[in-house]
Amino acid sequence: MIQFMCVIALLLQRDASMFQSTQDFSGTSADDESDEGEQNERATAGQSHRSRRGGCSSRGRGRRSRASISGRGMGRARGGRSSSRARGGRSSSRARGGRSSSRARGVRRAGRRVQNRPRRDDECWEWNKLKDLSNKISSISFSGREPGPIGNAEGIHDPLECLHLFLPKEFYDKLLIETNRYADQQRVNDTNPWKPVSMEELMAFIGINIAMGIISLPSLYDYWSVEPILSHSWFRVIMSRNRFREILRYIHIVDNTTAPDRNNPTHDKLWKVRPLLDLLSENCRKMYALHREISIDESMIGTKCRLSFIQYMPKKPCKWGIKVWACCDAITGYIYAFDIYAGANPSVPNHPKGLAYGVVMNLMETLLHKGHVLYTDNFYSSPDLFADLLSGGTLASGTVRLNRHNFPPDLKEKVRMHRGEFKFAYYNEMTAARWYDNRDVYCLSTRFSDSLTTVRRRVDNETKDVTCPDIISDYNKHMGGVDLADQAMCYYSMGRKTMKWWRRVFWRMHDQAITNAFVICKANSSSDAKVVRQKNFRMCLVKALTAHAFELRKQPGRPVSQSLSRLTGKHYIYRTSVRRRCVVCAYKRVSARGNKRKDKKIMTWCPKCSAHLCVGSCFEVYHSRVNYRRLNN
Repeated sequence: MIQFMCVIALLLQRDASMFQSTQDFSGTSADDESDEGEQNERATAGQSHRSRRGGCSSRGRGRRSRASISGRGMGRARGGRSSSRARGGRSSSRARGGRSSSRARGVRRAGRRVQNRPRRDDECWEWNKLKDLSNKISSISFSGREPGPIGNAEGIHDPLECLHLFLPKEFYDKLLIETNRYADQQRVNDTNPWKPVSMEELMAFIGINIAMGIISLPSLYDYWSVEPILSHSWFRVIMSRNRFREILRYIHIVDNTTAPDRNNPTHDKLWKVRPLLDLLSENCRKMYALHREISIDESMIGTKCRLSFIQYMPKKPCKWGIKVWACCDAITGYIYAFDIYAGANPSVPNHPKGLAYGVVMNLMETLLHKGHVLYTDNFYSSPDLFADLLSGGTLASGTVRLNRHNFPPDLKEKVRMHRGEFKFAYYNEMTAARWYDNRDVYCLSTRFSDSLTTVRRRVDNETKDVTCPDIISDYNKHMGGVDLADQAMCYYSMGRKTMKWWRRVFWRMHDQAITNAFVICKANSSSDAKVVRQKNFRMCLVKALTAHAFELRKQPGRPVSQSLSRLTGKHYIYRTSVRRRCVVCAYKRVSARGNKRKDKKIMTWCPKCSAHLCVGSCFEVYHSRVNYRRLNN
């Protein structure tokens, strides 16, 4: 009897929870975008029919949400699609292809309500299959400045001055102060003597790191190796290995005593490099006027440090690292604006239209209303974004994902197409296109309409001309601005492997400043001048940064006499009562038989040169050879 009463109580409790969940979630929206870009479509036949007609209805959405919550639906994700079936009153979820859809499982789990994304209040767009006279492409003209260096960057040819446009001397003064302060903080109980870093040493340290990017060796110690295969005497002349390691250990940008509290919701995860990021971001916007075509994409700072905001992007050459949003010139690769992604910040709410929308609007803040043409990939592109950019006086083109809100449903139909076939849809001043190459390609544009061109493709072992929309061909031509910048930085990148993540950012910002400085130096060079190459540009930087290091670094051994009067005039040999070593024999450490030579003191000398010399070959060598020390060694 007791068991029967327990069963009745459980059934009543289940019915009450089902009724309450139906009241709470009957208006759940199914048009929200997926984080992973899955192609989630409506499952019921009525919803599919309304989608093909391009209409909007909340009836199907409410029906699916009620079915999934009441425990009678089973969701299954297949290749980016979601479907719902009713089986035996039980709810289950299965993912095929390594992906899962949380929408198919419902929004309730363990009796707890999950926070839903904000609903979209705007209405669905009505796309046209045929182009009307009202669907005209906007004729926004470019009103920006002439592309090239502007402000303080005009007419500068010296590589070091170009670098100081982005990283001025005031930054290195601050870097010097914080480096010596951090060394004092860490060496409180250290009995070993410490010499504070000077500005000349700091500049030589930066120059050595640039040189290490040009000359790549397996280990840091190899640059100071005396092995003939690895030997590079230049590094030993500039700075000793131990001194270089000391500066590398204590290099710092900010004072650690001013570190913010990590438990604070407004904690800045990038506080260790924030002064450098703000300074470089401000200077990059002031020194160069971009071409009309610009592109936005993500870049990676390679690292596998233990970091809360580390990212994994399997399609990137550098799969693990710190993600950087970048806006670059599509022609020269100049990095105009950038922002490091440090993960979600609880104190800063996400943009109502998504992360990608907020990133684009943040990078384009100072470029709106100038007639630029922006190129983005399918991570950023959406009809809502392109419409807002168009209202801000900026054209846009890019590939797009099918699950984007307000994308034309007619182009989503699963109809088999052959290579070169295409479809268009129009909405006001925006064009959506579907083109089949090796697979379906979907794109949006407010710059081009339905104009066509031809591209070369290899079909059945033959090269043929294939019809292609101008939207796609123009996108392939101008989308690689960020890739140009990454390519320029990877040739001679600075820095080595380290467990300190902020050092990777520190050296990456230097590479970025050098790349932008190279673009300015090349733009200021005359057309008839010799072609400026990045390797030569970096070598000039190294020479300028290490110019004072030769004066500070003492050479081992006896000082070499700068007077060459011993090579001119008449010289005679005399006998004296003072016995000393011959100045030439002193450098002959090995005899002709391979035995170690014993030093021999003599009494013959040259009074004009005040040098003891052996009669014969030593006297002749000393008065006829400039480098008499290197003979017969």
